[in-house]
Amino acid sequence: MGLPNDALIPAAILWVNPGITREEFVERLNTTHVSFFEIGKEEAWDCEKTDGLFDLMYHNGLEGLASFLNLKHSEQYGRSEQESFDPEFAYDWGQRSGELKMRGLITGDIPNFFWLNENGRYYLDPKTFELIPAGRIVHVTESEGKNKEGTVKRFISWRMNRDPGYTDLVLTAGALKHNAWKVLSRNGAGYLDDFLKEFPDVDAAYERAVWDSHTSLYAKENGMNVSEFLRARVERFRSDYWNS
Repeated sequence: MGLPNDALIPAAILWVNPGITREEFVERLNTTHVSFFEIGKEEAWDCEKTDGLFDLMYHNGLEGLASFLNLKHSEQYGRSEQESFDPEFAYDWGQRSGELKMRGLITGDIPNFFWLNENGRYYLDPKTFELIPAGRIVHVTESEGKNKEGTVKRFISWRMNRDPGYTDLVLTAGALKHNAWKVLSRNGAGYLDDFLKEFPDVDAAYERAVWDSHTSLYAKENGMNVSEFLRARVERFRSDYWNS
């Protein structure tokens, strides 16, 4: 359950860098690479096979960041009659909160990821974790066939249910940590198992995320108080616990 998702890059940056400044945010976005092209299995994890289209979204300075933050235009910009556009003055950088505007290679707009601005430092709003699901349910199918030239090619298709959630965020953060752009590419879903084998720290974080998110949601849906939830966690939700 869950998948690294290029659309979650801004949220993942905020999550692992709490208190990041806007300049640091722009710099971190600028180090990322995504591509609408498919990347072959033989390519390195940090392959930068970019197409200059989707990748450009992350390399557009303050204007790009303002777009991800979905900032309102400033009053100064509204009164201005200048023809030149300067994102420094065009947007309200004093805006205290908002919802991230994120759209991926194969996904539509992703809802319920919010940010906070405290004295010029940005954070992922904690209320995000009350609103997002445990993770997206992904069904991946792999097959092989021949193209028109007779070359054997590996085909990957997938179906996804539900909006991305916590496990997707954890996996995306892991991809950023290791510059694993291949798993964030158009056909990256087919490389998830290989990605987790290659980077055991991400695999461990992913397993924790699955456990944490699903047990938390179960507790919430069943009206468990904190003591009941902690006891169940210690008992690892064994069946004999419920009969005790």
